Amino acid sequence: MKAVAFLLILGGALVVSSCGGFAKRWDLALVDYRGGSLSAPAGPWEGNWHTTNNGHSGKLRAVVAPIAGEPGVYAFHYHATWGISSGTFKLERPVVATAKGLRVEGEKKIPMFGTFRHTGVITRSSFEASFSGEDGDVGGFSLRRPLAAPRPGLPR
Repeated sequence: MKAVAFLLILGGALVVSSCGGFAKRWDLALVDYRGGSLSAPAGPWEGNWHTTNNGHSGKLRAVVAPIAGEPGVYAFHYHATWGISSGTFKLERPVVATAKGLRVEGEKKIPMFGTFRHTGVITRSSFEASFSGEDGDVGGFSLRRPLAAPRPGLPR
């Protein structure tokens, strides 16, 4: 439950300041997307998130980009919805090649809410992850490459 409260607080704080930034980043990622590569998880992803312990869920989009000067490390910029709220957040994580795909994992300590852990596998066309929090929240998300074309009028 703390995770949902945190997302609501985070969403309220970030929705005004960063939704516009995420929308622009998303549109540009759609324009640049050329089909993805197993060796490079960069680009747009979309799907859903859910918690298994309380049934909360929502839509999730992500733009993944390599971090300059840090081989194998990527910025994961997410935009999540829940109920009538939404918000964005950004994490930086290394990815490691495995037989099943690119593995991403880590943990993030969030003040007042504890530590959240996540593990995911990225393939050419899917990004599957699970997460857990110190407060008992457990869930996951499932993302795919978007099928939608970019909006007209964007630079190529």
